Amino acid sequence: MEALHLALVGLALPVRRDVREPASKHSACIGLIGSSAEQAMGAVLVHVFGEDVLEASSSQFKSAREILADLRDLLRKPVPRASVLTAGVAAPTDHLAALAAATSGFTVLLAERAAGLHAGSGPTREAVVIAAARVQEFLALLARSTRIRSYLEDLPRLPEPVTQPSVLIDELVSKLSRADSAAEKAGLLRSLYLILPEVPEDEPEWLSAFERVAVTPTESDLTLLMTALETAIPVQLQRASAKGRGLSVVVRPDDPRAVPIAAHHLRRSFTQIADQWHADVGNANGRLEAGVLDCPPGDFVLDIFVLGAAELRRALGKDLFTAHDVWPFIASALIRNGTPGPYWFFVRLTEDLGQLQRLVTRALTLGKRADRDATQREWEEGIAAVRRKSSLPADSELVRSVVQQFARSSAARAKLATALARYRGTEMAFPEAGEAALLEASEARVGVGDAIEALLASSVGARARQYWAGALSSAASDPLDRRPLVSILRLPEAATAHTAARKAIRLIDTMNHGPSMQV
Repeated sequence: MEALHLALVGLALPVRRDVREPASKHSACIGLIGSSAEQAMGAVLVHVFGEDVLEASSSQFKSAREILADLRDLLRKPVPRASVLTAGVAAPTDHLAALAAATSGFTVLLAERAAGLHAGSGPTREAVVIAAARVQEFLALLARSTRIRSYLEDLPRLPEPVTQPSVLIDELVSKLSRADSAAEKAGLLRSLYLILPEVPEDEPEWLSAFERVAVTPTESDLTLLMTALETAIPVQLQRASAKGRGLSVVVRPDDPRAVPIAAHHLRRSFTQIADQWHADVGNANGRLEAGVLDCPPGDFVLDIFVLGAAELRRALGKDLFTAHDVWPFIASALIRNGTPGPYWFFVRLTEDLGQLQRLVTRALTLGKRADRDATQREWEEGIAAVRRKSSLPADSELVRSVVQQFARSSAARAKLATALARYRGTEMAFPEAGEAALLEASEARVGVGDAIEALLASSVGARARQYWAGALSSAASDPLDRRPLVSILRLPEAATAHTAARKAIRLIDTMNHGPSMQV
C-alpha cells in the first residue's frame, strides 16, 4: 500500500524540468506500482502458506513471475487456509474468480516493473496511471474480506478519472507510426502492451520479445510485437482523439503451473531420499499388481512432507509426478493406525487425479484396519471435490473435523501465556531462552515452531519436556511448524505428545493442501 501511495505521489508532482532521457520520466512510478502488486501477492501467499513460500532456495527469493503464478494457482485451486480471502464475502467462489481476473494484466506489469527498477525505463504516463488503477482495484478486492479489510483501510486513491483498462490510447499508435529509433518504438510498444487487459493462457511468442525489448530492442522483436497487436482478436477500443487508427488485441486468462513450497532441513541426504523414493515407488507398484500392499514407512512419508515439493523435485531431478509416483505415500498415510498421516500434500503433486483415485481406492481395499470405511469415505469425498474444483459443504465430516481441530488448536495457543506465567520459577518452567517465541505464538503472531525448537534444545526435566511438548503440539497449526512437530514424534521421551503432534500435522496438511472448504 505504501509503494502504491509513493507512486501516486510521484505521478501527481508538478514537472519542473525536462529529463535528459524521456524514457526515465515515469520509471520510478511504474517500478513502485509493480512492487506494490508483487508485495500484495506475496503477502497473501505468506498468510496462507507461511513465510517460506517466497523462498526459491535457501539463498534467494522467488521471482515476481513465480509469485504471480503461485497466487493464480492458489485462486484456481484454493485450500482451506485460503478462506482468509473470502471471510465475510457472500459468494466466495465468485470472489476468488474476481481476484484472479484482477491479476490479468500483472504479467506485463511485472516485466515493466523490472525495466523501471533495473533499467530506469518507464512507459507513458497514461499507461502508468492505468497500471496504478489495476493494482488499486486488486487491493480493493482483497479488502472485501473482513480478515484483510483492517490492513487496507487507508488505501490510496487516484485523484483523477482513469480510462478503462480495455482502452488503447490512440496517441500511442500515432506516435508509434512516426517513431524512428528502435528504443522509442520499444518504449511505445511496451506502453501499449501494458494497457492490454491480459495475456493469453499459453505463454505467447511475443511475451519473451516484450521482455527483451526493455533491455536490448531489435527490429525482429519490434516487428513481432507490432504484428501480434495487429493480428490478434479485436476488442472494443476507445480513442483519445479523432485521428489515427486503432490496434487489435487478444483477451484470454493466464494459466500458470507452480507449487508454493520452500525448503526445510531433513535428517537424510538428498541421495538417500532419491534412492529410497525410487525403491519404495517401484516396490509398491510391483506388489500392488500382485494384490499385495507394500507402502513406504511412515517416517519417510513425514520426511517428504517436511521437505516440500520444490526440494523434492530438485532431489529427484523431475518436475512431473504421475499417479503411480505418489499413491504409495497417500496409502501409507491413510492405512496407519490412529491419526492418518499427511496425504493431501501428495495429491497436489500430480494432475492425474482420476488414476490416483483408482490406485488409492484399490490400496485401501487391500489395507486391513478397523476404521477403513470411515477413512475411505473421507478420502473419496475429498478427492472428488479436488477433481471437481469445488468446495466441500460445511456439514461434511472432513470439514467438521478440520474446524473442530483448528478451534482446539487456537484455544490451546491462547492458553500458552497463562501456562508460562503459572510455571515460571518451578521445575515445570519453560526454557527462558524460548519465552519470547512462546509469547508471540500465544498471541497468534507466529507459529509454535520456534518455541518447540527452544524446548528441544534446552535441558529442562523430563516432566517439563513432556508437558510443554504436548501443550505446543496441541497449539500448532502453522505450515512452519511441520519440522518441529516431526522432531517431537521422533523423541521417545515425548511419547505423551505424539498424538497431539500427529493431529497437528494432519491439520496443517489438510488446511494447506486439502480440498477447498466452506468454513
